[in-house]
Amino acid sequence: VYSIASMAFHSAHLREITLPEQIQDVRSESFSNTPQLENIFVTGEYSLYRSFDGVLFDCRNGVNHSTLVKYPNGKNAESYTIPENTAALAEKCFAENTVLSQIHLPASLAEIGSNAFGNAVLTDVYFAGTQEQWDAITIGSDNTHLTNAMLPCLEIVASGACGKYLTWTLNAAGTLTISGTGAMTN
Repeated sequence: VYSIASMAFHSAHLREITLPEQIQDVRSESFSNTPQLENIFVTGEYSLYRSFDGVLFDCRNGVNHSTLVKYPNGKNAESYTIPENTAALAEKCFAENTVLSQIHLPASLAEIGSNAFGNAVLTDVYFAGTQEQWDAITIGSDNTHLTNAMLPCLEIVASGACGKYLTWTLNAAGTLTISGTGAMTN
C-alpha cells in the first residue's frame, strides 16, 4: 500500500489503524466520519509519515517542518498541544472533532488548511508566538471555529530539542511545554 484515497475509511468503525512504512500519500479525508478512531500509527523509522501520540504527521520535509495530517476524532482529550516545529495543518485535520475544545498552536506554524477545524467545538486557542507571527499565518477558508475562538498569544522566550522526536518551549508566562514522543536526552 502506497496511497490511501480520500474517503477510503469513511464511516469505518475503527479504533486504531497502522499504516505501512512505504506509505507515500494519505489525506485527512481518508478518515472522515470515523468518530471511534483513537490512534493512527505508522510502522518503520524511515517513513514519510510519522505518528506522534497517535496523531498522523507528514514528515517528508523533515520532522522539523512537518504537517499535521489527521488528529483522530475518537481521541477523548479536551486539549491538545501541537508539537513545536509543525509548519502546517492539513485541510480538515481536526474536522468533525466534537471533544477537543482547547488547542495550543506552535509559533512555527505557517499555514492552516481549509476547513481544518470544520464542525469542531473549539472555545480556546493558544498561540505560542507573537501577534505579528499569528498575522503572518496563511489561514484557509472555512475556519471560523478557529478564528472565532479566543486567541491569547503566548510569546516563546526559549525552545529546543530534548530527544529524537521531542521538543520543548518556554513561554513568557513561564509555562514549559514538552511535545512529541520518545525518550528524553540529557
